[in-house]
Amino acid sequence: MAAVQGVAPCHGSVIPPPVAGMIATRDGSRRILCAEVRVFGTLGVPELVLIFVVALLLFGPRKMPQIGRSVGRALSEFRRASNEFKRTIEDEVAAADIRDVERDIKEVKTVGRDLVDDVKGAADSPSSGARDTM
Repeated sequence: MAAVQGVAPCHGSVIPPPVAGMIATRDGSRRILCAEVRVFGTLGVPELVLIFVVALLLFGPRKMPQIGRSVGRALSEFRRASNEFKRTIEDEVAAADIRDVERDIKEVKTVGRDLVDDVKGAADSPSSGARDTM
């Protein structure tokens, strides 16, 4: 699998990745990849204070609690939706793995039945080297 810049395999990290996707490799296996997307970089304390001051000037102190609740609800809804999306991707990968295992088991059963039939057929028919002495 070729390395893609800015994309690293996900290994059950504590923090869910901002962007995740599933790819198929050359050997047919599937992998979940994460890509970190940074539009503005990280926000530090000075940037957050500036945003707070601008919001305070625009909306006033009376509207700030209502805006804070709205932003909190939006963030929790986004977090819930991203967790649900992550769970759906993981379930699909697990289901694909289960289908692959079921297919392999069916193939083994078929080969086993053919082998048993061949052994029974060889045991039922007289061998070419054996003599019938009666």
